[in-house]
Formats: sequence, C-alpha cells, structure tokens
Amino acid sequence: MQDVVGSRNTLSHALRTRHSVAVDQPLPEERREAGFSLIELLVVLAVVMIIGMLAVSQFLTAFDRSRQRSTMGDMRSISAANGSYATDLPDIAPYYLGMIPPVDRWGYGWQYEYGDGEYTLASTGSDGVDGPLPPAVWQNNPFECDLIVQNGAFFQAPTS
Repeated sequence: MQDVVGSRNTLSHALRTRHSVAVDQPLPEERREAGFSLIELLVVLAVVMIIGMLAVSQFLTAFDRSRQRSTMGDMRSISAANGSYATDLPDIAPYYLGMIPPVDRWGYGWQYEYGDGEYTLASTGSDGVDGPLPPAVWQNNPFECDLIVQNGAFFQAPTS
C-alpha cells in the first residue's frame, strides 16, 4: 500500500511541476506569430473595399452602356418597321417584331413625331428629360443625352 501512495505522490508532484513550468515558459516563436494582427486585418479590409468600390462603379457604367445600346437597337428595329412612315407609334405593326416595345430600356416612353412626310423617334436617355444636346455632353455623362432617329438614320447618338 505504501508503494501505491508513494507512486501517486510522485506522479502528482511530477504533474504539478510540469504544469508550473508550462505556465511560466513563453510560447515558442512559431506559435506566437501564427495569427494576423488587427492592423493587418484592417489594412486588408480597406484594400478590398477600395477594389470593390472601383468594381461597382465600372459595373454601373457597363450596365448603363448596355441599356443605351439596347435602346439604340430597339430604335433601329422600330425605324426598319416604319417603312411607310406611320402617323402614330402604335400604328407601326411589323410582323417580325410582334409588338413595339412600349418604353425604352430606362423605362421611359418613346417620343414619336410625324409631319411633312418625315418622322422623328427619340429616347430621353437615363435622366428621362429632354436634352442635353451633344456633342460636348457625350463625354461628361453620355447616358443622359437624348437618342434621336430621323427617317431611319440616327441624328443624335454616341459614336463609340
């Protein structure tokens, strides 16, 4: 029995000694530098946010450009269907279009005028307001400018 108690005390003493040494010793070098500091995480987060802001602005520009090009395509289709120059936009009923889109790609109604054997089809652009007039404004905000087709040819549209 004495041997069991003695070995138990020896084991207990060894565990206490090992535990106190482990608590008092500093961590090994590789374990201390395994994580990232708060500053490093904040710098990475800031860089990711800046890249994200640039990507979102480019995406919105591409989205507006696609709306503008789709509106121009619709205007070409309407002009091709308007062979006899209808007096009103609903009078154009091409068999290959089915029906004319009631609004442009920004959701604004078409402006159609007919007079003296000529017609004008216009889209007000992204702002939905008549004007501004090019050429200088196409560079500043090219999506606010009106798109105009007269007698089947674009009278006012971006060149690129």
